[in-house]
Amino acid sequence: RLEEMELKQANDELADVILTIIEQFSRNSKEVFATFYQKLVSTQKDNNNV
Repeated sequence: RLEEMELKQANDELADVILTIIEQFSRNSKEVFATFYQKLVSTQKDNNNV
């Protein structure tokens, strides 16, 4: 479905932005942000399962 494809593209673009932001941080901040990102991803998976 078109909606799902657009949503996936938006998620991919968001992931690219987040990865770019992570690359700007020092190693310490990177670890904190990676943890936050993992939580975000698992939350999105939970939302998709509803």
